[in-house]
Amino acid sequence: MSQVNRQTVKSTWQSLIGRLNTCLSNSERKALLDLFQSNSQATVVSFLNAHACNLALEQPDFYEAILNSDYLLRDGFGVELHLLLRRIQPGINLNGTDLIPEIIQRLSEVGAVSLFGAEPKNVKAAQDKLEQQGITVNVMDGYQSDEAYINHALTFRPKLIVLGMGMPKQEVLS
Repeated sequence: MSQVNRQTVKSTWQSLIGRLNTCLSNSERKALLDLFQSNSQATVVSFLNAHACNLALEQPDFYEAILNSDYLLRDGFGVELHLLLRRIQPGINLNGTDLIPEIIQRLSEVGAVSLFGAEPKNVKAAQDKLEQQGITVNVMDGYQSDEAYINHALTFRPKLIVLGMGMPKQEVLS
């Protein structure tokens, strides 16, 4: 990591922690998923893990993107530990690998799903797995222009777009 002064680290972390949406129980987690499912507006959900916190210090576009997400969810032990050290209740872990499949399942019931991922073979594997579950998915690899993703979204009008391109590309695109 490049040289970042202590005050910058502190203010960046405070901003991110202040934006976290936490669920203290499984019933709150279910209510959050219900909210995602019932929302008719475009909603950006991002995940805050230790890697994201470090990237936010070095990449202003990434920092702004996650800070401006509609929902910023805690992902992982690093952020949990940081919250506990600050005497803040971290809530339950809302990591993407657990939450995203559930969001896909719920939202596929009410509309199309698009998946934009990095490696073409991985996107195809995800598409095959989802289609085995009866979910129709439109896919694009993660090596397209931003305009190509926007045109795809305008053409297919999916209820859900999952970006699996890796941090920070997926957050800056959204």
